[in-house]
Amino acid sequence: MGSFISTYTGKNEDPLPSFNGEPIRMNIPGRTASYTAQALYDALGREDPSKYFRVSLAVAYIAPRSFERDIHLINRAGD
Repeated sequence: MGSFISTYTGKNEDPLPSFNGEPIRMNIPGRTASYTAQALYDALGREDPSKYFRVSLAVAYIAPRSFERDIHLINRAGD
């Protein structure tokens, strides 16, 4: 399980409504930050590239006792 926080929420409107409230609890689809980031980024995409609203995504796994971290970032611009 993990927590999901989005920049925006709701329907595709202009302007896009900002996310508010508590993080959304969700099942995590992998055991590494890299795999999870790619799976989530792909799930947020659409078949029509002109309607992509995803810009970047960050996934961080933090071990509860050791605080060991596995972090992966995806940026649409490739930076």
